[in-house]
Parts: sequence; C-alpha cells; structure tokens
Amino acid sequence: MSILGHLDPMERALIRAGFPAMSAWWRDTLVRFYESGKRQCVLRVGRRGGKSSTLCRVAVLEALFGDHKVPPGDVGVVAIISTTRDEAAQRIRTVRAILDALHVSYRPIDHGIELADRPIAFKTYVASIAGVSGFTAIAVIADEVAKWKDSDTGANPATEVLASLRPTMATQPRARLFLSSSPLGPEDAHARAFAAGETDYQAVAYAPTWVAHPAITEAETHKLEPDDRVWRREYLAEPQAAASAAFEHERVSRAIGLRPPDGHIPCAGVVVVDPTAGSSDTYAFAFARWYIAPAYAQWKTERVWVRNAGDDGAGVWIRQPLNDENGRRIPNPEWGEQPEGFLAIEWAQGIDQAARRGFTSDRIVSRIVGAAREAGAVAIHSDQFERFALDSAIRQHGYPFFPHTWTAPLKERAVERVRGWMRDDVLCLPRHDKLKSELLAFEERIAPSGALTFRGRQGGHDDFAMLVLLAALVDIEGGLPGSPIATTTHRSARSITAV
Repeated sequence: MSILGHLDPMERALIRAGFPAMSAWWRDTLVRFYESGKRQCVLRVGRRGGKSSTLCRVAVLEALFGDHKVPPGDVGVVAIISTTRDEAAQRIRTVRAILDALHVSYRPIDHGIELADRPIAFKTYVASIAGVSGFTAIAVIADEVAKWKDSDTGANPATEVLASLRPTMATQPRARLFLSSSPLGPEDAHARAFAAGETDYQAVAYAPTWVAHPAITEAETHKLEPDDRVWRREYLAEPQAAASAAFEHERVSRAIGLRPPDGHIPCAGVVVVDPTAGSSDTYAFAFARWYIAPAYAQWKTERVWVRNAGDDGAGVWIRQPLNDENGRRIPNPEWGEQPEGFLAIEWAQGIDQAARRGFTSDRIVSRIVGAAREAGAVAIHSDQFERFALDSAIRQHGYPFFPHTWTAPLKERAVERVRGWMRDDVLCLPRHDKLKSELLAFEERIAPSGALTFRGRQGGHDDFAMLVLLAALVDIEGGLPGSPIATTTHRSARSITAV
C-alpha cells in the first residue's frame, strides 16, 4: 500500500482517539500532492488554519508509512524547523500524542523522539544555517517560513536555511519538503516559492483560515484581529505590500488633539529624547505619561466643588459617585467599554539644525532637563545614540537617565503597540504639525530578506514620529509609571502619582 493509502485509516484512528477531523481542504490538498509524486509542497494558509496540527499528522505518516530506505547505522529524520526551539518542540508534543493514539512506541532523544522499532526520529531544529545540516532527512516540515527571523537583525534566513536543508534529502529520493506559512511580504523565500506555482518539482496550495479550518468563521477572524492590514495578511493570507504606511491616516488624525476623559488620573511621566549629532535631523524630545481610570469609574459620578478650609473661597472640583434614593451607588452603563488607560504625549519640542548652531551640547541638555523638571518627569529616556554623553550630562543635573537599544524586533513591537493604541483610541497626541506629518509619512517596508524596516518616506525626517515609538518602547520595557499593560518593572517606574 502506498503512503497515501494509509492517510484515511490513520485519520479514522485519530478521530476515535478524540482528535479533531482533518478538514476537507487539507485532505484534498494532501491527496493531490501525494498523487502528483512531487517532492515539495508550498502551503500558504491563514493563521489558525490547522497548519501545524495537520503537518504533524503528515510527519507521522511519513515516518510510519513512507517508502524510505535508511542505510544501516544511520537514522532517518523527520525534521521540524521553526524560528525557535520552543515553537518546534510544540510540534513534537503533538507528534507524541499522535503516536500514543496509534499505540506506536518511541523513546526520547535530544530535541526529539525516536521510534522504538525502526531507525526513524522526529527532531526539532532552529531556523539557522548552522542548525540544519549533518543529518539524513526523510521529510522536512518547515513551519511558518515567512515569519522566520534572525533575533538580532530581523532578517529572514529562509533562503540560506532551505539551501542547507535540501542536501540532507539528497540520498532519499522519496523525501518530501513541506513549506508552510501564512504570508508576510511578496519577496521572502516562501513568497517566491509560492509565486513559482506548480512545477515538476513542487505543488502549491492556498487557503484563508476559514477554508482550511471551517470551525473558525470569517467573522470570528475579524474579531480576533480588528486591524484590517494585519487581518488580510494573517487570516486572508494575502501578502502585504513591500512598502506601505505604518499608520493609517484616519487613526493618526483621531489621535491628534485627543485628550483623556475627565476624571482619569494622570500618572508620573517621563521625557523621551530622539537625539541627533549635527545632521539635518531635529533634536526632538517629548513628555509622555499614562492617564488611568479612577477606582470609581464603574459608577456614575458628578462634579462637586470642595472648598478649602478658611474663608478665602478657594477650592477644587472633584468627582464623586452618585447614589440612588436608597443610598446605593449607580453603575455606569458605559464602564464596560471604557479603556483602562490613555497614553498621552502631552507636548513635543525640537531643536532644529538652524537653532542648534547657537547651542552647545550642554545647553541642549539643560533645555531638555529644564523641560523635564517643569513637567514633573521622573526620568529621561533616550535611544542608544550618544548614550554615554547624554548619560553623563543628564546625571550631572541630578536626573535619572535610561538609554534603550533599538533592535529590528523591538522596533516592530513598538510599531505594533502604537497601532494598538491608535486602534483602541487610547493614544492622545498634541496638535503638532510636524509630528502629524511624520506619522503619516512613516513607512513599513518588507525587505526581500523578510526583515521589516520602519522609516520616513523616501528618506524624510522621522524625529517626532520616533518619539512616539520610543514612548512605546519605554512602555514595553516597563518604564512608564502606572501603565495598565506593562509586564515588567523598569527602574524608573515609580508608584502612580496623581497630579
């Protein structure tokens, strides 16, 4: 019986053991591929489309029923390649569960498992050139190929990794390579393979999430990802343009001039700095802080004037909860839709090239520190540029200073955080023409290597736009006091301070 003849019997056994059934699209795709006799299958499938779970079935199918001749003393490897070892290890756990359901014995080995009664192993590998050589592959499962990234550069190493992988299959004429991914851009290795279409060597298949995995509806995918750009890429499985605006015009416009609602408590803030060294860029800095919902925000409130002690008539307006006729607080029906906090860039300033002609570096630092003191900032944050000079100069003024190092993955996270703030209407930006124009001209570019880069359009300025990204980076790294979403505590983050 051919390997394809074992597909349905194995599937029935897995369903009896409680596994979800393979979708019709996946079964038809696998049947077409195996009947073709081709060696490579390129799968462009939306996120949560059943790629990993189905390809784990394929891994077991190849190991148990593939027509592979492994020389004595060697081990045939079903290789599972992912960006990180942890991601690949999740596939091994699924493979183990499938083997248990089929009552197939195995034993653990380094980074995988080996069948007890035949020289076949399932092993995980990191997507790096050095990590994918020196073994005999009978099948290769390349998981989320378009999303492979070098941890430092953000570049996708897939072209080089796949070139190193194919020789591992050279002595196994029936070894098959599965390139599976949701898309990113139009020029990475997975995108180029898919664009090549059907050839004598490869088959290609495409499905959005709800076709590959009908248990998830198209409407549900929109709820999972409200950002249309990300939804089209991740669930519709449509590659993103090589260059596009990083921030949508409508959302930038909504953020400009937005203010936190009355009653939200301002937290201690920080100054963020985008320095420059004599170029045409602007030496830009801004004040950022969170406004958080008060503890009584779930109740209806009223503004009440509270007069100070004495006869001067001075006082302050405060909000206090409203009570019904029975003395019980009245719930605020809108509370369920209110965000926990608003991130406000309260002001942004800059010293341009012309102005800097009359400024020494000490005078620039003095101006930044003076603005920080006036705003009540608890710390000053900057990117890594001129970090040593700034650290010394700012600390001489008695101010805490914290530099942050941009990496490609961190910049991507910062952009995603700003997009999320804009999408949720919790980013409050000042009315600032340069800031607005730079955000609108800020581009996301997908390099042929798959690396994401962000910069002003056609080399334009992005100094003020980078202040917003730096505020997001500080928040990611736990440096904004009172953040409702930060997961770590930065040295500069103090207790929430009401103003």
